[in-house]
Amino acid sequence: MMTPPSPPIKIRRTPGSTKICYDCDHELYPKGKIIFDDVLAKQDNKGRWHCSDCQETERIKNLVKVYGPNHTNTRPFIEHEDKIIRKWNQSVKKIRYGPYRKNKYTGKIPF
Repeated sequence: MMTPPSPPIKIRRTPGSTKICYDCDHELYPKGKIIFDDVLAKQDNKGRWHCSDCQETERIKNLVKVYGPNHTNTRPFIEHEDKIIRKWNQSVKKIRYGPYRKNKYTGKIPF
């Protein structure tokens, strides 16, 4: 006895208007990052949404501008990001495929 074919899967839409953050990492989210349950997401006066990760990144960038990259308040953020980016760039260098990434706070490419 054959089983009947299953009906096609229906995709549910999110209720209300969709919130999309276009400021997130463009390598990971080329069309923007959809914001589902980020309670700290804010809308600016132009109507664009910004997720909490982007807000935190902007806050750290402003701290780096004010204090500089070698200050005790900003150094841990920069070192942590350098560690992540260095790991990425070493793997790209090893397999010889993909773009190198920059530190989003300083703009430098660590190897």
